Amino acid sequence: MKRRMRHGLAKGGSPPYSSPMKQRSRKALGTIATVVFLITYSLVAMALGGQLVVGRGLLYELPFYIVAGVLWLPVVMSIIRWMVKPDPVS
Repeated sequence: MKRRMRHGLAKGGSPPYSSPMKQRSRKALGTIATVVFLITYSLVAMALGGQLVVGRGLLYELPFYIVAGVLWLPVVMSIIRWMVKPDPVS
């Protein structure tokens, strides 16, 4: 039988109900977050491009679509980096 310290904490110092998220759960949540982000981002980029640059010529369209085409990468890379973190060793 484990002894509990004051404030309901186990000997390890963490509450028994708070366990870190497992990699499998992070991957499922990260996949959903990535898909939702990419759909939202593409719709916003498409709307901005349609309002700001379409029809203004190649000098406006090309830089906009290059920047818009690369701007999503840091967000998705950070989600993927979080998803593949190894599980903590207990």
